[in-house]
Amino acid sequence: MSSALVVLALVLGAPPAPVATALKAAPKGLQVQGRFHAGLRFKDVDGEHVLVLSTKDAPGARHLFAVLAKETKGRFEVQRTVKDWEQDCEFDLMVGFHDDATQVSDADGDGRAEVTFAYELGCVSDVSPVGLKLMLLEGPDKYAVRGQTRVRVSETEWMGGERTLDPALDAVPKLKALAAARWTALITRGE
Repeated sequence: MSSALVVLALVLGAPPAPVATALKAAPKGLQVQGRFHAGLRFKDVDGEHVLVLSTKDAPGARHLFAVLAKETKGRFEVQRTVKDWEQDCEFDLMVGFHDDATQVSDADGDGRAEVTFAYELGCVSDVSPVGLKLMLLEGPDKYAVRGQTRVRVSETEWMGGERTLDPALDAVPKLKALAAARWTALITRGE
């Protein structure tokens, strides 16, 4: 068999990589808390899906929400909800999503899309690292990388950037590699 036919057979047998399109608002029919921040629509072997990120502010507080839902004939079935917050902050509230971390992929090649998004949470009064979380969702399954942002404290010295990977990622090495790579990309921005 020629190499071209081998490549063609591999391509035809492989599930297509998920393609995501940005949402400008939360889809009608999907209940979202707070104010729409960003969202994606994508398709995988399980069907059509949406990820919606939103925020809700209060004095000295900000809440972050992420909703992953499967869409069938205009109806939404929520597969996973992530909620986090910082509150009672009397200093600088450092809470928000990292838009460049919101991505869709199929790193393990099973045809089911993985969605990643990241956000930081902190209340600081100086130049200090704040909490940073990277979430990886595959359907109802959730994996997290938790740690800190990385900040320059002098010409040659940095502080923060530590991370702890979810132990459940040990069972899915391709997703573990994806999560580690996305974390590294997050903390080395602007260096």
